[in-house]
Amino acid sequence: MKMKKYLFLTLSSLAILSGCGNVASDKINVTKVSDVSIQTEVAKQTTPEKTKLPSEVIALITNGKWEEAKEALENEEYKNAENYNELYSYVDARFDYITEKATGKISYEPILKKLNMINLEAYNGNFKAEITEFKDAFNKERLGHYDKLTEQSKQKGKEEQIRIDEEFEKKIKSGNYDDYSEIAIATIMKIDEDTESRMIYYFAQSQLSLQENDKEMMMYYLVNIPMDYNGRFSDIFMKKKLSIQSKEKWEEAEAYQNELDRAIRIENSKRNPAIGMSADEVRKSKWGSPEDINKTTTKYGVHEQWVYSNYRYIYLEDGVVTAIQD
Repeated sequence: MKMKKYLFLTLSSLAILSGCGNVASDKINVTKVSDVSIQTEVAKQTTPEKTKLPSEVIALITNGKWEEAKEALENEEYKNAENYNELYSYVDARFDYITEKATGKISYEPILKKLNMINLEAYNGNFKAEITEFKDAFNKERLGHYDKLTEQSKQKGKEEQIRIDEEFEKKIKSGNYDDYSEIAIATIMKIDEDTESRMIYYFAQSQLSLQENDKEMMMYYLVNIPMDYNGRFSDIFMKKKLSIQSKEKWEEAEAYQNELDRAIRIENSKRNPAIGMSADEVRKSKWGSPEDINKTTTKYGVHEQWVYSNYRYIYLEDGVVTAIQD
């Protein structure tokens, strides 16, 4: 009887403890929910809602008072206003534009950078049409400015070319062959721009090579002045060339040089071998055809090892490159 009573008391105690454990667990869960609620409420309080700019600031922008508008927008209390970043970038760009335009010298790229910070696809404020119109007009003016600079540069280049031509002509006519380095330096940056500069450069370099007793380079530069050249200095150049060898010899040299240049261009256009190329593509690559081919045929296919100089190898499986050893 005592044993039964003891067991009953023990089981009752466990049940009570178990119940207490559940209550405690519920309290912990409630506490967690409460913590989340408090954190959410704090987050709401620390993230202020977007405000609207006061009408007087909007009026400054509307009336194009850019300096006053920029000064107003730099006020801390407005920095959380709706569309603040877009409007500030616009006002800042307009202020820079009118300020610099008054000096007669506009730095277009910094202003464009500020305008590009405005995402017109996302921005739908009251000034969207105005910003779009100004940005388009600004870009048109900017491109026109660069076109004008390009034209001025071309004109300056033409004037510089006339000066070079006159100086070169004086040297030739006076028989002054002691200093062609200045002519070569002055024309080297223009050899891809116009034929006349290129021909003058080649002739100047030929004479410098002659002074250095490098006849091979002298001939190379003179070959690059074709016999059918009929520019401003053709008489002088042809007279010099024909004093060295006949017209037929120069034409042969030209043909050889042209063929050599063509071969170099073809070679430079070739690709290096690559994984996945066919055998034909490899032969047309920079490596070309192999010196030897080791071929193994099994029931799984054809395996080839192409052997090149300097311990280079290409491996093909059924005619397709699978590995390259360089």
